[in-house]
Amino acid sequence: MTRSIRTRTRVGAVAGLLCLATACGSTVQVKGTALQSGSNDGLQGSGSSGQGTTGDGQQGSTTGGLGTPGGTSGGSGGAGSTGSGGVTPGGGTTGATSGGSGTSAGSTSGAVSQGSLPTTGPGWDAKNVYVGVPTADDFNAAVKNLGANFSNGDVHGDVDAIVADINKTGGLFGRKLVVAYHDTSTASLVSDPAGVSQSMCSYFTQDRPVVAVINGAPQLDAQEGFHTCLEKKQTTLLSLSNTEYSDKDYAKLGPHLFTVASLSTDILVPTFVAALNREKYFTGWDTTAGGPGKAAVRVGLLLEDSPAGRHVDALFRASLQKIGVTVATDFYYDPAGTGQKSQSEVLQFSAAKVTHVLDLPPVAAELYLFQNSAEQQHYRPRYGFTSFNLPLGTEENAAQAPPVQQVGSIGIGWQPFNDANASHDPGALPGTKRCFSALSKGGQTFNSSSRRAALIATQLCDSLYLLRDAIVAGRGFSGADLLRAMPVAGSRLATAATFNSGLVNDNHGVPGSYRGQQYQTACSCFTYTGGNHPFSR
Repeated sequence: MTRSIRTRTRVGAVAGLLCLATACGSTVQVKGTALQSGSNDGLQGSGSSGQGTTGDGQQGSTTGGLGTPGGTSGGSGGAGSTGSGGVTPGGGTTGATSGGSGTSAGSTSGAVSQGSLPTTGPGWDAKNVYVGVPTADDFNAAVKNLGANFSNGDVHGDVDAIVADINKTGGLFGRKLVVAYHDTSTASLVSDPAGVSQSMCSYFTQDRPVVAVINGAPQLDAQEGFHTCLEKKQTTLLSLSNTEYSDKDYAKLGPHLFTVASLSTDILVPTFVAALNREKYFTGWDTTAGGPGKAAVRVGLLLEDSPAGRHVDALFRASLQKIGVTVATDFYYDPAGTGQKSQSEVLQFSAAKVTHVLDLPPVAAELYLFQNSAEQQHYRPRYGFTSFNLPLGTEENAAQAPPVQQVGSIGIGWQPFNDANASHDPGALPGTKRCFSALSKGGQTFNSSSRRAALIATQLCDSLYLLRDAIVAGRGFSGADLLRAMPVAGSRLATAATFNSGLVNDNHGVPGSYRGQQYQTACSCFTYTGGNHPFSR
């Protein structure tokens, strides 16, 4: 018994850190709507940061984008391709970095002269434009110490390489893009996310004002105060987490919120169910043998105990009802994702004769612990999954997610570096060449064993190039300029982390397409099936 408890405690600890790593998060109540966030936790890597000076100025009014609750959608920004500029890392522990400059390159048809812009403002001055990046540099070591196969790579090196590429080809209206890093510890993110989020926002809005924050930590995304603090200053937030934002969440927490890795659950869930139905997922299943059987299809929903989890539940039920599939039971787990009730979850699902299990994390770790308990009870249902479930992470961490439990799994994915191993990579994406060329020039290289790190790097590419393009298209640096121009920049973004961009005026999520996925027993791996399908309402 003691050994079992210790083993489970260790699995829970690993799962908890994977929760920090990707597709996991927590819940925040936002004016009656819960915010779920997860995944790609990451701007957590290794490296150092530099020091810079502060800027000042006043922000303009909000226009464009989704608008605030009760408001209207805004218009689009002006056209214009991108120029760029250069940054190299500085020394120190926290702050801004700066670097070299270059000559103009590419089209500048949408550009304005430096003299027509305010000389200074919140996040820019006469020489520099600042972008904030929260980090937890001890994350990789913490995960390694627990024996998990998970690394976010060198986030500082990734960001610096991409910014250097942006800067070397010109500049942003006569200015260089400069990175302001602000580090915290993994332990602090776990134990005091509210305190960390307030510290981060204060730094990026007061100590070192920035025009935008690129965040990968779901613990920060899940704090209402983090959003309201940034939104008060109209500071754009580009989230790399696999967030569970609904349409209402985007409106209430924004409008300056944009998600690079995920999209609204109001789009995702109906698309997910329709794809499962098209791929013949809802067929008879034997939960003892873990294979095809004659038992009637009965779905169990495993979701977080929060208003957002219940919203996802309603979306699942409505979508399943349309195709005549029965929901036998649902189980709402602790938002902390500790897995303490996983035995109860399995017993409830088994008693309800659940044959098919559907979930939509933010807490992928909860499903890992569910599967551990299910295997102990010789219960093997069929799972439906998405990129939120970390398919490649599941494949690479068999101790947390038993391979026999994955048999028959079918789902959808939109993050190649998160969904499949190198042998089953779907090939180059629109922005692959640009992204990896910039990273390589900055000394950042990746191989078949560093796809997790490549995922973070490509999402950083997409975030930084999207920001650059929006500044150029909007002809300015203010929150109003960026909000107006994001739909223009989003519609043209050459993505490196996902198949294509779907970011438009009424959709602040970047992923625009997905592919079907299946678990293959021959290789004990997840692979794509078929071509791209658009996400649509």
